[in-house]
Amino acid sequence: MTTIKKIQLGQNGPLVSKLGLGCMRMSSVWGGPTPDETESIATINAALDSGINFLNTGDFYGAGHNELLVGKAIKGRRDDAFISVKFGAFFIMASGWVLICVQWLSKTSLIIHLPVWVLKQLIYTNHAVWMVVYRLRISLVQLRI
Repeated sequence: MTTIKKIQLGQNGPLVSKLGLGCMRMSSVWGGPTPDETESIATINAALDSGINFLNTGDFYGAGHNELLVGKAIKGRRDDAFISVKFGAFFIMASGWVLICVQWLSKTSLIIHLPVWVLKQLIYTNHAVWMVVYRLRISLVQLRI
């Protein structure tokens, strides 16, 4: 079995696998079909088992579904995974309002319309990080890009 090489992020950062697993296609993207959740969780666990610890997700992958999925997959294995999250992808409508889709643990979606100026407020960043922690069921976000 090939050993996955690790690299250090920055001068004092954590060691992460040189090869990462992007999880976007494990959720419905742009209204497409939803992949099989059991297969997706098995894929994440196979990656962790093989030494790939760098997992990438985003709050806009499946309107939050992807973070919920990754959270399920790493349950009981939190120390095995380094999770990179992205947030802040919005759909600015012709009206000048922003469309944000949020998926909660109940799997029901909430669609929020906000004026663009609201995005300049730090409250969104705080909310986005809180939602990441909540959906992933973790206590710390290690990398925000």
